[in-house]
Amino acid sequence: MFTKIASHIIYWLLALSFCILIIGYRGDWQEAVFLTIVFSPIPIGSAYIISYHLLEEFLMKQKYFRFFLYVAYILITSFFFISVINTAVFIYVADYKFNMMPPATRDILTLFAILFLLVILFVAVQSIRKWGQANEEKERALKNAAESELRFLKTQLHPHFLFNTLNNLYTLTLEKSEKAPELVLKLSGLLDYVLESGKSKMVDLQSEINVMNNFIYLESLRYEDRLDFTHSIDIPDDFKVQIPPIILITIMENCFKHGAMNNSGQIKISIEISQNQHELIIKSSNTFQLNSGRNSSGIGLKNIRKQLDFIYSENYSLSTKEEGELFLLHLTLPLYAGNKMYYS
Repeated sequence: MFTKIASHIIYWLLALSFCILIIGYRGDWQEAVFLTIVFSPIPIGSAYIISYHLLEEFLMKQKYFRFFLYVAYILITSFFFISVINTAVFIYVADYKFNMMPPATRDILTLFAILFLLVILFVAVQSIRKWGQANEEKERALKNAAESELRFLKTQLHPHFLFNTLNNLYTLTLEKSEKAPELVLKLSGLLDYVLESGKSKMVDLQSEINVMNNFIYLESLRYEDRLDFTHSIDIPDDFKVQIPPIILITIMENCFKHGAMNNSGQIKISIEISQNQHELIIKSSNTFQLNSGRNSSGIGLKNIRKQLDFIYSENYSLSTKEEGELFLLHLTLPLYAGNKMYYS
């Protein structure tokens, strides 16, 4: 606040000094200071009315006609007051002698133009500042909205998964199966991870893999011998890369949803995770019914794309294709983005 007030004071001191130079040119400098003080309330008042009322109430709200109409009113009113002051100068300072008037006051149009040049400069600076603030607020609002959407995307799990897992738990409980406690533990860990990871932009890859394995275990209980699941994790133990949360779980959820649901035959699902010098590579495949629609239109993959767009912009690759009865997904994530390295 203090800096803002100081900048205004400095501007008007410089502006009024300019007026003193113009009015006092080839004249009396004391008289120039006096006339500047007398005329100064008009441009200063006009500048603040335009900057802090008309700009905010009309121009920023795109009410252009009313903005320019009120500016015209201010110009006319200001010209009237300048004329009144100039007349007073003619009477009381020049004693009704035109040639005795200060040079700058003899041409009222020029005087008006000089005074309102200061107004135009002030309003221009304030306009740029206000537009900048408006754009910053807009960008901040868009960013907050995007981050809120991202947090929502990261905490989504298909309701069928939870429903079926609870059904499995109910069955195992009735059978007093030894698998029931393990199922509860893995489901609790999965839900806790989904809720907690939603607060983070990036998570450790190994944590994501561990939770993905829990998800696969919970889903595999439904299909038992019909499921042919294979996975390959070719990642060194000391490879500490970070990735967006819930990505692997969403990929697997998509595979089970479209590869196993409504499929009474053999189910094939696989996932491969590897890395090279610059990229993390994730591949998945699953069987799918030809008449069940394309997986690429699923909500899960759309959510993945939105999440990756937010974090990586265009610095990633996600492609899908159908090959026979298999649906294939290929995802590459950068280990570097500019000077940023996605290592923990």
